[in-house]
Amino acid sequence: MHLATTEAIQRTAHGQSVTQAVSYSLRYDKKCSQPTPTQNVGLWKSTVLPHFLQNLRYIQSTTDVKKLQNSLNLSFARALHVYCDHTALLGDTGVPPLTLIQFASSKATRLFLTK
Repeated sequence: MHLATTEAIQRTAHGQSVTQAVSYSLRYDKKCSQPTPTQNVGLWKSTVLPHFLQNLRYIQSTTDVKKLQNSLNLSFARALHVYCDHTALLGDTGVPPLTLIQFASSKATRLFLTK
């Protein structure tokens, strides 16, 4: 599953560049005002976050999940230009840690398969 992790990180890097490009164009467009942090978070959640969550249930290695979590933290910090405690920042915006999402997803799958 190392390949799935590297692919997810590459796709999120592309999503991050799209997020930054859209944010930059909105910031310097004469017809629009500067995007709010809420708009930046919404844009980041729609372009970057799905790549982290897409194959998370199939990744079993804890080191791969930690790599994804570090990449998620840095991507979110770059999107908001805030470099403080990542767990608190993600928690405030409604994104739990990836290990918790992975655990809940695996439990839901097991429950679905046992019924």
